[in-house]
Amino acid sequence: MIEELSLVRLVRPISSPAVPVGSVGTVLIVYEHPYRAFEVEFINAQRKTLVDIETGEITFTVREEDVEPCAEVAME
Repeated sequence: MIEELSLVRLVRPISSPAVPVGSVGTVLIVYEHPYRAFEVEFINAQRKTLVDIETGEITFTVREEDVEPCAEVAME
């Protein structure tokens, strides 16, 4: 089960082009209502936080079906 501080991998596109499918992030907050969702901070291969340049957001709310648990982060 995904909980706070879990590593997750994005498996479906989300509204921000700053976060491509396959991106890895850390769950910061778990929401239970109105549906299960997570506030996630995603990083790139250089371990830099991904930022939506249009909004300046560094965390992204994703639904449970948008991510999968990730055991480790593979870095280049």
